[in-house]
Amino acid sequence: MKVYAFYLRKPKINFTLPYNWINIVKYSALIILGGSTAIVLLEVDKVMLNSFLEIDNVAYYAVSGFIASTIAVPSRAMHQITYPLTASYINNKEKPALKNPLPEKFVTLFIVSGILFLLIF
Repeated sequence: MKVYAFYLRKPKINFTLPYNWINIVKYSALIILGGSTAIVLLEVDKVMLNSFLEIDNVAYYAVSGFIASTIAVPSRAMHQITYPLTASYINNKEKPALKNPLPEKFVTLFIVSGILFLLIF
């Protein structure tokens, strides 16, 4: 399939920067800083707790942190849907639509996260 795609349209390698490369670098830096901040906060807690508690309790804390981040995955999916909807409602000045921010689709995400919670425990 790749050979046929290359036959139809040959790839062109371009080493020039796009016109908005500064914006791309700024956005990438913010994404990297945000992700590294979350990781640092989780790791600092473990290091600080190690000096106050026994190692077994720190292990429980680490596992519970991983479980909490797994349960938060459906929440992130819901935010990817709600943030653009809310922004469009605000831009279009549709106040009645803002009163009911949770359509029926989010009930499914709630059920999935509940099942995931029950499967872990």
